[in-house]
Amino acid sequence: MSKWALFRKRETAQEDSIERDYLLRVFLNDNSCELRVTDKEGATVGHVDRVPSESQSSPEAMLSAAVESLGPEIANRIGNVEIFLDDQEISVIDSRQAKLSHFEGRALAEFGKYQLGGKPACFASHRFGETSSQETEKRVVAYISEDRLTAVLFALGRLARFTTFFGPWSLQSLVVDSAEETQAKLSIHGNYSSLAIASGAAGAIAVRNFPFGSRDLVNAYAKEHGIGTEDAEAALRSRSRITVGNTMPANASTGSQAALLPILNGLAGEVSATADYFEFQRLAGRAASLQLSLLGSRIAGFGAWLTTMLSLEVSEGAQSQAPKPVLNLLDGMRGGLLKLGNQNFDFVGGRFVRSTASGSSGPSQDEGLVSRIRKASKQPLTLNDLKPAAFPAALAAACLAILVGGYSYLLAPKDAELEATVRLYEGVLAQSAQARTPVAEVQTANAVLWANDLVSVAGALPYNVKLKQLVLAPASGSDGARLQITGVLPQNGQNNLEQIGRFIDRLSSSKKLRHRLGEVAFAGVGQGESAEESASQFRLVAKVTDRPQP
Repeated sequence: MSKWALFRKRETAQEDSIERDYLLRVFLNDNSCELRVTDKEGATVGHVDRVPSESQSSPEAMLSAAVESLGPEIANRIGNVEIFLDDQEISVIDSRQAKLSHFEGRALAEFGKYQLGGKPACFASHRFGETSSQETEKRVVAYISEDRLTAVLFALGRLARFTTFFGPWSLQSLVVDSAEETQAKLSIHGNYSSLAIASGAAGAIAVRNFPFGSRDLVNAYAKEHGIGTEDAEAALRSRSRITVGNTMPANASTGSQAALLPILNGLAGEVSATADYFEFQRLAGRAASLQLSLLGSRIAGFGAWLTTMLSLEVSEGAQSQAPKPVLNLLDGMRGGLLKLGNQNFDFVGGRFVRSTASGSSGPSQDEGLVSRIRKASKQPLTLNDLKPAAFPAALAAACLAILVGGYSYLLAPKDAELEATVRLYEGVLAQSAQARTPVAEVQTANAVLWANDLVSVAGALPYNVKLKQLVLAPASGSDGARLQITGVLPQNGQNNLEQIGRFIDRLSSSKKLRHRLGEVAFAGVGQGESAEESASQFRLVAKVTDRPQP
């Protein structure tokens, strides 16, 4: 074992010996990052807030800086990490809208890849709404690209391997509490806003992101008055700068309103259109109230303005800080996606576990077959790598041998018998072609040569008489070959006897049948399956002659 492997083994042993009984909850969006650490009794032992800056403008940068600010006495005791993320790349849809009836991992992965334009996706699903025994289970499904998920996990550093939950933030209260009445929630972030409308009774949910955020309002106000963004943010937070009217869209009467109302009117219009879609197209009802969460810069008077514009009750409050985790996107994460240094991890049983042995010269005893195959391109293949596959390969070879033996024992004799029959039939055909027999005898024995004559027999039928059966009886004793013709007459016909006589005359006088048929005679009523059918059948018998064809 190398020195590095020995060092890593000792370091890992020291880490595992530390009691990790702290829970870290991360609340992250494009405008803020909050870390809340609690002990096993639920008491808060650490709290960190971060907002964007010039050096920390992305959510990942804010998260990385916030984690670094945790002291080692807290970070070393964190054994469970839950991440609640609001991001435009999270896609949420209900199974009714997606027309999903199967929720196996492969089906959801392929659907998520399609939803994200071909990007590999991590997914999660959660039962949503009541489902009767006659209908498919109602569920809500969430997706996020693998790149986005791993970027956030990487920002956690070494704490990433303790992550047990990764899911949407603002949707938690709607999805967990699948109330029968329709609920709506509007979350205002820094660069965008997100509206979620859910109905537990219908099992339907609609999530829409709009390109209107609190930073747009701050920047518009700062540009109008020629001040910095910090001053503009403080001014919008201090008192309401928005006109409260009863017309939609609202009209501006001051410079501040002229700068803010185009953004606000666009947002209110999108909210109203989404509510109409959910009510009239999804047929899932309309929310009587709207929950408002300002996760970006605070805008005074915004809730009152929305109440007037949308004509519904708007309740403004802070985002829930302790939601019950649902829609865990780690459940749909492929194995080995998380990699810290040279160590790969798989999410199994609700936690990350090592999928490869880092820094060792050979595979560990608990290393899985998939992990060994994954690193086969990087390390030489040895017999130890093939041992786990020995038993499955032997079992497959045994099954193949059984199939081959069964075929040889059961099917091979049948094939040989069929092949012998085919050869015998080919010999008979060859002998028939070479035999110098009279023409009449060949024509009598071989029904294939009767094709043209049978067409002529059918052509001699009167228009309302049907041909049911033709039987060629071979010669026996002194009697020559005979052609038995069975026909069907119309039910309750007035001139059935005349039809039979006309048919006999046509057969006897046909030039095409003179070489084939001799005397044609009436043989009586046919034998049908019922009394009515028997009464409508008749039979004729014609002698087969050996006159040559003219």
